[in-house]
Amino acid sequence: MPRAVGVFMLLFFALHGSAKAENSEDIIAGSDVALTGGAVVANVQTGGAMWFNPAGVARLDGRSVGLTGAVLSYSRARAPGILSSESGAQSDGVFSAVQAIPRALTFVMSPRPALRWGLGLFFTRSFNKFFQDSLTVAPGTPETSEFFATADSERNLYHISGTVAWKKSERFLFGGGLDIVIASQRLGETVSGAYGEDGNGGTFSQSLNLDRSGAGLQMKVGLQWEPVPRFRFGWMVATPTYLVYLSEEGTRTESISPPAGPPVFRGTQIDEI
Repeated sequence: MPRAVGVFMLLFFALHGSAKAENSEDIIAGSDVALTGGAVVANVQTGGAMWFNPAGVARLDGRSVGLTGAVLSYSRARAPGILSSESGAQSDGVFSAVQAIPRALTFVMSPRPALRWGLGLFFTRSFNKFFQDSLTVAPGTPETSEFFATADSERNLYHISGTVAWKKSERFLFGGGLDIVIASQRLGETVSGAYGEDGNGGTFSQSLNLDRSGAGLQMKVGLQWEPVPRFRFGWMVATPTYLVYLSEEGTRTESISPPAGPPVFRGTQIDEI
């Protein structure tokens, strides 16, 4: 029996979520980083040093609390052809996205005059994307069909940072830290519609739900050195995140009526925590 064939393609752009501590546009923790566009990350002297260079914590007051607000970004974009049929018909493909970057809360104590320890919570990424689209192929064409698609995704990334810093002298600062990295991801997709050809047809529905979460550890070591007045050199190295916990749950459902002549769907998906 001839059957209508539809092609559905939904591409989620990969968001690399492994822990990084480098000059990056999506990390703005601390006023000295924000005001310089991220150019001074190796020499940070605020609570953001727990993220960029733990040696900078040695310059902070014995008791200090820092709070960084969130930068919110909202965008709408078009991706023509996200939903397409074998006959060549394409949808407009409009989706929206909201991103928060980041929120940080830091706390520093001084057990000794030259020693500092700090604790920080960095809500380093929150990303939400919603997609909705439809495609209709008019009667009289080789295939008559009408399909609808929705997708909703959410990603969150947290860092809990513990830091110890030592002020050896006014020119030499050393620091080290351990981060607990927590990531979560939620994804939902639904495709439904009706198809028909030469008097034959039916309905089709397909859904996917995925929940993923994980936790890992990352270590950092850094120094700041001022060889001459007003000239400071900063250096920091961080290990890759070591995964210690991963949980993944997902369900996929599909219903076809009648079962003899369903359309064929192909999905392309790239997702990373």
